Amino acid sequence: MNVAWTYCLFMACNRTLLLFEHHVLTETFSTILIITIVYLLVRLIAIFDWTTFIIMAFLCISGVFLRPSYIGIPFIVFGILVWFHKKRMVLIASFVSLLLYGGILFVYTQANARHFQYNGIIRISDVNLLGKILTLNLSIENTPDTGGIKQIIQDYRLRYGDPNPWQVFIRFPQLFKADYLNS
Repeated sequence: MNVAWTYCLFMACNRTLLLFEHHVLTETFSTILIITIVYLLVRLIAIFDWTTFIIMAFLCISGVFLRPSYIGIPFIVFGILVWFHKKRMVLIASFVSLLLYGGILFVYTQANARHFQYNGIIRISDVNLLGKILTLNLSIENTPDTGGIKQIIQDYRLRYGDPNPWQVFIRFPQLFKADYLNS
């Protein structure tokens, strides 16, 4: 088991696999996170250990900040633990971890709403879509001009030409206030 985990960790961190990337992306950290959570879950199924449980709970909670789609992982992981062990101690520890998880997400979304006027965890899908448009130099001539974004992208391409979508958001801060993907 340790050999398989070490091999997968090496593959996730392998520098040659990241050679063609300009920046370290979340895919690498996401792979490491999932492999580590599964490894710790298997260890906890075999023998319940508090140190391993706390590390796994921390990784499950931090995983949602890495990828919002991981929001359900703690429920699945702690559900599996409770189902396998069927002990009151494991049930209480899992319940407390899920309460802590929910509390952290609640505080984080409230902070986002207060400081950034966004009610949610993260709004990265708009930036990913914009990055694909800029990097692949996709044509936007036949797209509708929702909220003036078409004109902003055309101006940005003419003036700056940098395919980094965050530069568009920095140079045109009005994009932060609208959800163009869902308009």
